[in-house]
Amino acid sequence: MGRLSDVQLQAWVRNGHALAGKSDGDGFTFTISKHGTAAWELRYRYGGNQRWLTLGRYPDVSLKEARVRALKERVRVADGIERGSPDRRRARIALASAKTFAELCGDYMQRAAPALRQSTRRQFQRYLDRDILPSLGPYRIDEINAADIVTLIERIGRRSGSMARGAFCILSIVFKHGLAKHLAKSNPSGGLRVAAIIGAKQLVREKVSLTETELRNRKSTVPQRLSW
Repeated sequence: MGRLSDVQLQAWVRNGHALAGKSDGDGFTFTISKHGTAAWELRYRYGGNQRWLTLGRYPDVSLKEARVRALKERVRVADGIERGSPDRRRARIALASAKTFAELCGDYMQRAAPALRQSTRRQFQRYLDRDILPSLGPYRIDEINAADIVTLIERIGRRSGSMARGAFCILSIVFKHGLAKHLAKSNPSGGLRVAAIIGAKQLVREKVSLTETELRNRKSTVPQRLSW
C-alpha cells in the first residue's frame, strides 16, 4: 500500500488520458475512463473468481478516504463476506437499464419540448449539440455530479457568459424533467448558481466625458426647486 500520491493523481487527471489501472498495492487501483472519469477500484478474488468493486470517484473520494474504504472491503472479503451478492446482482441489473444523459435529453425533447415555441426548441437543441451532449451525453444520469456541471459551465463561460447561463438553464430543466419521470435520483445543478461559477453578469455603462463649458451649461439647465 502507498505507491500512489496526490501529485501523481492530479497530474494524470490534468493529462486527460485513459488509465487502465494504477496500483496502490493489494488490488487497490486508480483508473481513468476514456471519457475522463477518474475512479477508485478494488480488485480481489472471491470463490476462486476475479472480482472488482468501485469505491468512488476522484476527487469526490480522496486518496486517503479511498484507502480506508479499500481496507474495509478487504476485511469483509477475508471474513468470507462478498459484497452483498444479491445487492450486486440488483446493481448490475440497474446499471444495464440505466439511461445516459443523452437519452434523458432525448426523452425531454420528445415529450416536453413540443410544447415550446419552435424557435425555443431550435435554440435548446443548439445548446445541447454544441456543448452539453459532447461533454455529458455518454455518462449515465447518476454518474453526473455538481463538479461535472461546474467544469462544463466554467469552460463555456470562458467563451461566452450568456452561453454559459443558457446552458446551465437547460441542464436544470433536463434534470428536473428526469426527476419528474423518475429517471434521475437527484438534480446536481440544484444547489448551484451561475453567478458563483462564472461571476455576476456585468452591466456595461457608457462613459460620458464633458468639457468644463458643457458642465456649466448642463448645470444651468437643471430646474431649480420651487418654493411656495
